[in-house]
Amino acid sequence: SSERTVQLVADRAVRLTPLYEVQYRVWAKPPASVVEPMNATWVARDYTVKVAAPDVLGQQGNTRTVLGQWIINGIPNATLRGTVVTLRVNMPLNVSYTTNRQYLLTFTSRYGSVVPSVWVDEGSSAAVVPTPMDVWSPPPIHWVFTGWRDVATGVVYNYPQMPVAYGPASYEAVWTLDPVPLLAIAGAVAGALFLVWFLRRRRLTRLMAEVAE
Repeated sequence: SSERTVQLVADRAVRLTPLYEVQYRVWAKPPASVVEPMNATWVARDYTVKVAAPDVLGQQGNTRTVLGQWIINGIPNATLRGTVVTLRVNMPLNVSYTTNRQYLLTFTSRYGSVVPSVWVDEGSSAAVVPTPMDVWSPPPIHWVFTGWRDVATGVVYNYPQMPVAYGPASYEAVWTLDPVPLLAIAGAVAGALFLVWFLRRRRLTRLMAEVAE
């Protein structure tokens, strides 16, 4: 039995031998908590516990705080990922974590489609591009995505450089006209005009020769 107190009806001689287990204290920094076994504070050695933290620890407008890295007994553990982790109890566990600040970045594009908004860690870049990155609108006019413009400041991030999150911001896609198709058309038009001029000039030369005769 796993109960601390047992009641037996003995109809013969009975010898009871108590079995002991070693338990360790498990503590999680709020709002993280031990969810399996639920709210456990003492756990038998070599058992596992599951610790979970909220997806968002706090939010104010377009700025929020999320879990960064788990810290086990004062040591950051880069191998533990996500807001739910499973730990084996072979010593007392003090579970805490670092936090990351994130900002909401919004994106708009005249052409193609783009993710409207993403949360990005402070100081990190946002890997967002329109799909597709080049469009014909209307043919033969060819537009190519060349970067993002900060709507508030006008600063342009030339692709492949990406916006860096230092606060909430909005960006619009920058599209540049590809001159190659237009040059090709202009070349074809120029060639056609030259051909017309050449044919007319040759005809005129023949007429003048006939008149001279």
